[in-house]
Amino acid sequence: MKYLKKNDTNFTEIVTTGRFTVQDGDISKEIIIDIKANATKNYVIDVSKLEFMDSSAIGMLLIINGEATKLGKTLSVIVGDSLVRRLIESTQLKLIIPIYDSREAYVATVSAS
Repeated sequence: MKYLKKNDTNFTEIVTTGRFTVQDGDISKEIIIDIKANATKNYVIDVSKLEFMDSSAIGMLLIINGEATKLGKTLSVIVGDSLVRRLIESTQLKLIIPIYDSREAYVATVSAS
């Protein structure tokens, strides 16, 4: 997986591409380090451009969310109309991490708070 970090006024966005698998543990650790080092309170990971995501990636999202929560920060995920949407829906991830259909929907929510 590759990712690009974008800082916005109210949040940090992490846009992912490629394949998110068990082999991306180091990237997940990089994201956690960034969350710990950055003053930003709201993070969103955009998985809508991924070609593939396996179940271990869901576990990594949960770990990232747990670390963010410990610091009083919020993690959300943008799924869009992506190939990985079905996996995310089947795992009921939305019960733990807020899920958004688009960046615009996420921005509207963050701007309103």
